[in-house]
Amino acid sequence: MCFPLVEYLPVKETAAPKIILSPTTFEKEIEVDPKIRAIADIDSEILFIPAEKMNEWFETEPSWRNFILESYQIRFNEMLETIETLAFLKMDERLHKYIIDKIKVQGHTSLHITHQEIAEDLNTSRVVVSRLLKQLENQNLIKLFRNKIEVLKF
Repeated sequence: MCFPLVEYLPVKETAAPKIILSPTTFEKEIEVDPKIRAIADIDSEILFIPAEKMNEWFETEPSWRNFILESYQIRFNEMLETIETLAFLKMDERLHKYIIDKIKVQGHTSLHITHQEIAEDLNTSRVVVSRLLKQLENQNLIKLFRNKIEVLKF
C-alpha cells in the first residue's frame, strides 16, 4: 500500500518536533513494507527510534505517550483534510492551496519548481497545471518564469 504524502510545515513550526508514524511503530510482528516518500525543501534531520524503545517509553513516560497520541491525532486530522481536499476541491483550488502552503514553508514568495513537479505532487498532468498557472498569471496573482513562480498576491 502506498500513500503519496505532501506535507508543508510552515517556517515558524520547523523547530517543533514532528513524527512520522509507520504501521510497524508498535506492532513489530506486522510484516508491512511501507512506501514513504519524503522530500525536504530545507535542510532537515531525521531521527530513527527503535520500536522497542518506543514501546518502552510509551509505557513508562507519560510525556512520550502524550506526544505520540497527539502526533497520531495531528496525522489523522491531516489525513481528513487531504481527503476533503481531494474529494471536494477543484484542481484550481488545490493548486492555489498548494502554492500557498509552499510559500508558507519557504518563507518567501519565490518558488523554484517546475510545472511537472507540481503536477506530480498534485497527481495531475503537467498540461493541466500549466493551464491553471497561466490563469493565475492572467489574474495577476503570480508571475511565471522558467522553473520559477513568483507569487504576487496570496
